[in-house]
Amino acid sequence: MKSDNFMSLGNRIKIARENSGFTQPKLAKMVGKTANTLRRYEQGEVSPSVETVKKIAEATGLDLIKLLG
Repeated sequence: MKSDNFMSLGNRIKIARENSGFTQPKLAKMVGKTANTLRRYEQGEVSPSVETVKKIAEATGLDLIKLLG
């Protein structure tokens, strides 16, 4: 298993979402994004802004530093 430090931000977002029990559409709505945009974050196609990462951390109850790796 990969260490959190070597896991991509997209993977950490996906794991945080799944551990919180949210679907992509649900978390996307909570942070003001579309489900497609959240999917692209999780797949590493695009990078979220710092503000969006903060919102994801708050929504999932994860520490921002932990989410950033």
